Amino acid sequence: MVNQYLDSHPIDSPIPSRQDRFELHTQSLRDTHFAVHLLHDCLLGHKTLPSIVLEMSIEGFLDNFDAQVDEKEGDEERTTRREKLETWLSDYYPPPVIRSQVVQQLEDARVVALLSDGIKRRLLGWVKAVRDIASSTTATTPTTPTPSDNNNIERLQVLLQRVEELLMME
Repeated sequence: MVNQYLDSHPIDSPIPSRQDRFELHTQSLRDTHFAVHLLHDCLLGHKTLPSIVLEMSIEGFLDNFDAQVDEKEGDEERTTRREKLETWLSDYYPPPVIRSQVVQQLEDARVVALLSDGIKRRLLGWVKAVRDIASSTTATTPTTPTPSDNNNIERLQVLLQRVEELLMME
């Protein structure tokens, strides 16, 4: 279908590469597909717009953690997961940001009720993963953590406890 469309519009496109046009057109179909399913779920009452926006926000946060901290296959860097966590906390999501963007949202009991079981499990998995990383000894770390790094991890520990309490309340 995409190839037929591209073949029928070969010259009119300001994008010269056929491959680039193919990728852009395919992406536009995916985006439309997502929007149609979102509207479908809302109209049938399976989800509400606030729950979808909330889940997308939390998924983005968790995806960023996975991309920056979780070990990747073929990761040739000589950094430990603890170092990656410390970098993530200082460069991407300092504890005050986690508090305002994640914890404060979860403190509204109605919000926790909107979350799917999958997102709740994923958040609890994040809590466990961060605790495991934070409790790892720094003796294996080639660089000595700064007081700021340790302070961020200590502040994060308090937030982890609160996230866990909020998810278990429901």
